[in-house]
Amino acid sequence: MKILITPNTNIIVANEVAAQQWNVDRIVTHDSVIRSNGISLPFKVEDNEVTVMVPTVFDAVNALSYDGVDLALRILFKTIYERNRGINIVLLGCETLDSFLLHYPYPNIMKIPGISYYEFNIKTIANIRLTQCQITYREEYLKYIDDLGIHLPASFKSTHSLTNEWCLYKWNSFMEFNEDVDENKLNNLYFDYIKAIGKINNEKYPKISNNEQLQKNLKRLLDRDGKILLIDDKPSWHKFFENLFTKSKIKFRAIGSDFIKKTVDEVKEQIRMEVESFCPDVILLDFRLIEDRDAKEKIDNISGTLVLKDLKGIFNVPGIAFGRQVIIFTATSRIENILLLKAGNADGFILKEKPEMYKGKEITKNAISKMVYTLNTAIERAEFLIPLNEKLKELSSIELDIKSELRDTIQAVSESVRLITQNNDINEGVLKLAYLNLFSILEYVKPSKREKIDNYIQHTAPNDILKDWNNIDEVRNSLAHGDKEVKIDNRKQDLSLCMIKEWTLKLCNFINGYIKHNYSQS
Repeated sequence: MKILITPNTNIIVANEVAAQQWNVDRIVTHDSVIRSNGISLPFKVEDNEVTVMVPTVFDAVNALSYDGVDLALRILFKTIYERNRGINIVLLGCETLDSFLLHYPYPNIMKIPGISYYEFNIKTIANIRLTQCQITYREEYLKYIDDLGIHLPASFKSTHSLTNEWCLYKWNSFMEFNEDVDENKLNNLYFDYIKAIGKINNEKYPKISNNEQLQKNLKRLLDRDGKILLIDDKPSWHKFFENLFTKSKIKFRAIGSDFIKKTVDEVKEQIRMEVESFCPDVILLDFRLIEDRDAKEKIDNISGTLVLKDLKGIFNVPGIAFGRQVIIFTATSRIENILLLKAGNADGFILKEKPEMYKGKEITKNAISKMVYTLNTAIERAEFLIPLNEKLKELSSIELDIKSELRDTIQAVSESVRLITQNNDINEGVLKLAYLNLFSILEYVKPSKREKIDNYIQHTAPNDILKDWNNIDEVRNSLAHGDKEVKIDNRKQDLSLCMIKEWTLKLCNFINGYIKHNYSQS
């Protein structure tokens, strides 16, 4: 069977008379092959010998667009995906083969068995005589397809959009959110190429229902009491996370679908208002919130970078989200971008699955697993760091009279504790440093280094402040000596992470009350 694909004009009429003139079995139009939902093969999958003739260019304006050659490759990839036998493809050009090979970005197409190049005219086409296709099984195409070097579009906007659509397609499929999988958006040469490679490799894509450990980790996340705010300009990502959290204890909100119409300052103001009203534990922050604008900007001026700085601030001037976990949701994996965002006090990263990094069926499972782990860890950190930073803010806001050195000490200790807890895992060593740093404020306020701090506080603090003092002092002693146990209310207990967190917050309250009683202007 020989099939000629013609442009959407009346130059070649797609009817039986024209087919006889051109000595082909059928003539079909370009639009009948390229549909909104992808390539529609112009022949039946079960047909044996098939030859498809495709003009190298359909674009009447740009003779070097080679959109017809891209169509031919897409037909080849679709054929590989749909059936386990090869086809012949005849490229019909208006230039010499040498000129074509010089200008087309994938010249190795001519090394693929069954692909040939002829002049585009009725006499040549009518007299083409092809031998039987040399490819018997789809696996034989693998080497030739790999040698093509198919890559993503060069423009940032196209690559960014395709990455989002690919990741949504894979993640929705894995999570079995099938009603939201829109393959129409994957109508692209690169995606057809990836699907063909996957079919050749006979890959069976896993689903969440077949991964017990991941299901357990996800259930642990969904059973948490927490608030997550997604800031992303793509409504399709809003829908993905709504599906993810639909039957969970997590309270979820999403904003950003209207950011394209706003300036960066307007975006920052809307985000600040949302954070202050919703009080999220975790903020999922897309790196590029205003796509058209960000395509032209350097890394340090991209919208997500500016929003991150606004939310987190710095250690001595914390922003409204310091303590809240800001997780960058992005496709960028360039080390300079990651380092800059980390320096801006990003608490973690969830990397979108990139099509050019596709290596096989485990990629999506691993990406989802990392996302679930990151969110679980972020909520755990937020449970401690949000109240800790609120209490540090209270300490720094105490109005002191002439005790400027005490004010400087509180500021320095607060900055040190933020630095320690922001950039490290919340483990025993970090908690120990934070606790002992905070305790040093009390050591500063005693009048003499010769006088024990315990005696000093016992004589100067009122009873309502003193109620936790003995336990606070015992925790300090145990941490300073590296003990594994601590005496709480005169009973020995294991010195656990939960206990250190609890008494760190109580230590902040104690310092606050003690200083206000003894030194505050009020």
